[in-house]
Amino acid sequence: MWNLLIFYILMLDRFYGMNKYYGKGKGSLWEGKKCAIIATHGYDALYAAEPFETGIKRLCEHSKLDYLGMYSVRDEDDLASFQTAEAIYGAKRFARLILSKL
Repeated sequence: MWNLLIFYILMLDRFYGMNKYYGKGKGSLWEGKKCAIIATHGYDALYAAEPFETGIKRLCEHSKLDYLGMYSVRDEDDLASFQTAEAIYGAKRFARLILSKL
C-alpha cells in the first residue's frame, strides 16, 4: 500500500509542477497540450474506464489541456481480446480521430 501511496504523491507533485501555480514565475508549462487515453480494463467500460476518464478530464480542465477522447478495450481473454476485428477497427478509428484533431 505504501508503495502505491508514494506513486500517487509523486504523480500529483508532477502535475502540480507542470501547472506552476506557485512561486514567482506563474504559468502552466503544458497549457494547450493535447491529451488522449488508450486503456485496457478487466471490467465493463462504464465501471472500469469511466471513473479514470472522469479524473483525466478534470485534470485537463484544471490544467487547461485539450482532452481528445478515450479508446478502451476490455481484456477478457488475454491477447486475443485485443486482436478481434472490433478492437482493431476501434483502435484505427480512434487513431484517425486523434490525427484529425492535431
